[in-house]
Amino acid sequence: MIIVKLMGGIGNQMFQYACGYNLALKYHVPLALDHSFLEEKPIPEGRTPRDYELHAFNIDLRLRQREINIRPPMEEPPQTGGWWKRLRESIGGKKYYTFFEEDTTRLDFSFFEHGKRQYLVGYFQNELYFADHQKEVRKNFTFVPIKSTANLKLAQAIKDAENPVSIHVRRGDYLTLGGGKIHGVCPLEYYAKGIDIIKTRVKRPAFFVFSADDPKWAREAFTAFGLGDSVVGDENTGAYGYENMRLMSLCKHHIIANSSFSWWGAWLNDKPDKIVIFPERWMADPRQQHFNPSPPSWMRV
Repeated sequence: MIIVKLMGGIGNQMFQYACGYNLALKYHVPLALDHSFLEEKPIPEGRTPRDYELHAFNIDLRLRQREINIRPPMEEPPQTGGWWKRLRESIGGKKYYTFFEEDTTRLDFSFFEHGKRQYLVGYFQNELYFADHQKEVRKNFTFVPIKSTANLKLAQAIKDAENPVSIHVRRGDYLTLGGGKIHGVCPLEYYAKGIDIIKTRVKRPAFFVFSADDPKWAREAFTAFGLGDSVVGDENTGAYGYENMRLMSLCKHHIIANSSFSWWGAWLNDKPDKIVIFPERWMADPRQQHFNPSPPSWMRV
């Protein structure tokens, strides 16, 4: 079995699932998702409260504690010659799980060679972590049917537009986590450049601005670009936040934020001629300034 610890919101959980799913297919073993981090109470200071969100795709691979008991990591016996940590399974004898924790400062694919019993901790924000099974991952990330009349109308408006373009604005905890020094927010200059690029390359673009965490700010800010009335999806928050990702994925082109949420909104659009504009600097944290998960065909601005 491959076990992945879920952390963060839906975008992060999708990366974690995709990585674990890819590894599970490689070894022909089941995948389980450890929800314990999401269910931890009380929530530590400085952490954004998160819930399990893969219900958006009818995915439920919860690690059942009655099936397996995760114990604290233990060092490998010296004769194995490694520094890998192990997790012990309490069912079926003494079976060990290789414990792998991602170093977010670099890509590391070494765990792909560590066998069929692994426990993964990390964000794995790069499509290279599931490159072998992108087609299957895309199929698995099929959204449940739309339930809201408002979203049905908005989805139809996007489909009726000649060249719909999604713009994602991420604020919320990006402004507060570490005083805004971890992620940072994309400046309006970035969006201005992106809009100009789209207008020069796309005929009659129809912009749809998604900023469910701060729509009032977005309407005021994007009025300068003539897009104040294009802010949509305000009601898609909480358990229905995924609806904005779905709506973004229906667009032909994208201007994304430094956010895994809009990354997936753009990636799930399978149109081969799509234009995806993304920020050159993905993280404000100077230790991770080099990090950027976007595919080579996307346009850095």
